Amino acid sequence: MNNNIRRYKGYFTAIQCDFESGVLWGKIEGIDDLITFEGDTLPEVVVAFEESVDDYLAYCAQIGKQPEKSYSGSFNIRVPVELHKAAAERAIADGRTLNQVVAAALEAYLKPAPSIDLTQWQRSASFMQYAAASSAIAESRKSLYPHL
Repeated sequence: MNNNIRRYKGYFTAIQCDFESGVLWGKIEGIDDLITFEGDTLPEVVVAFEESVDDYLAYCAQIGKQPEKSYSGSFNIRVPVELHKAAAERAIADGRTLNQVVAAALEAYLKPAPSIDLTQWQRSASFMQYAAASSAIAESRKSLYPHL
């Protein structure tokens, strides 16, 4: 997961780097207007982002404008033709709409990744090593003591 996302007062940005100029920059996401900012260092670009959000909110309040972008719950996606066809066919076979399939996929995408219980995994690995070693010992005994 990208760790260049910064949040402030309910707004967010993805801080980018222009490697040619060495400038860090970003734009406020989730608004109808285009507001960009930049800085030469990480602390500078973070301050510039926060100041841009504050300035934007003050400006919107001054002119009586709703600052946030209204998400309608509708958006276009582009996928290969064969994927579109296969997904539509599968959705129909499953008694679902393609919108329901995409919504379920987005919900699954946004769920946190499951954590692994290393203690349990280590116990399982230790058991497997023990079982393999026991099996090897048993085979050795058979070859050394075939009469038993």
